[in-house]
Amino acid sequence: MNQFMGKEWEDRQLEKLKARQAERMAEIQKKVDTELQLPTTPLDTSKKNELNNPLPPDVQ
Repeated sequence: MNQFMGKEWEDRQLEKLKARQAERMAEIQKKVDTELQLPTTPLDTSKKNELNNPLPPDVQ
């Protein structure tokens, strides 16, 4: 039993698991990239200022 499940066998199994995990991570990343696409146009400055300013417009 010890010869069958030695260090080399353990290393091979770990490499197989790492490869499967890397494939799964690539699938998840691809799914995230397609579902959550970032806007391609930059915000204009008036909208950007509205987002950065916590005060209502009449207080400025």
